Amino acid sequence: MKVLDTLLQKMQMSDAKNWLWRHSAFVFAVLLAVVVIGVYILQFKGRPLSINTEDWGQFGDYFGGVLNPIVAGLALFLLAISVNLQRTELAETRKALSSQAASASRQTFEGTFFQLLARFESVKQSVSVPPHKGNAALSDLINWVRREFQKGDQGLLLQGAVGSYHAIYQRFEPELGPYFRTLYHVFKLIFQSGLEESEQIRYANIARAALSTDELFLLFYNGLTKEGMEFKILIEEYGLLKHLRKERLIHGPDVYGSYSETAFLSAAERACHPEAITRRFMREN
Repeated sequence: MKVLDTLLQKMQMSDAKNWLWRHSAFVFAVLLAVVVIGVYILQFKGRPLSINTEDWGQFGDYFGGVLNPIVAGLALFLLAISVNLQRTELAETRKALSSQAASASRQTFEGTFFQLLARFESVKQSVSVPPHKGNAALSDLINWVRREFQKGDQGLLLQGAVGSYHAIYQRFEPELGPYFRTLYHVFKLIFQSGLEESEQIRYANIARAALSTDELFLLFYNGLTKEGMEFKILIEEYGLLKHLRKERLIHGPDVYGSYSETAFLSAAERACHPEAITRRFMREN
């Protein structure tokens, strides 16, 4: 309704401008005719009106010869003004409709985004590792990963840690599968939204704020498995591991060779990072 009111106001303003130009032109034409006739009268004042048709014909030639080019030019000028006003009105209408479409698209996105975020929270709370559910169950899963890692070859470090996590993931796939798939779709929705980059970052930060330290631990290793390969791209795109406590990782705090550095940076830091600049350039071209 607000956009419609704006369009009506613009149309009324345009009509007012057209009315003003038309009436101004009419007044100008009348004044011009008065001036032409006045000049003629001043030139030949005191003489009686002629009854000779040739004299009146000459007067008509004078009157038409002076006024016709001016009136024709004035008509052409008014036509140009009218076309320009219509073009301006059309551009403003398109702009208003584009703004309306963008607003509707934003509302649709926000509705879907927050519904999906609520769905993710519901899925998180349903994660069950008896006797715990929700966040407590996720903490239990970390302990399962740690114990699995201790049983294997710890000399492999990162590779061994990822293998230990994957073994636990497969064991608890009914719990972890829906959890990570739902979380992935939250960020995929942002990535495919078509919003400006700054807006995408804002929504990604909102979603990232919902993740606990334990969830970032699991997200780190999940992104390095075959199941998390596509999610890894979004983790690096939006810096989802910025608040990861690296000292809690079971293979140690060294994350070299795991993710692009952008996965651990803030938005401001990512903006000037070479890899982020390259990805942005490739998307835009």
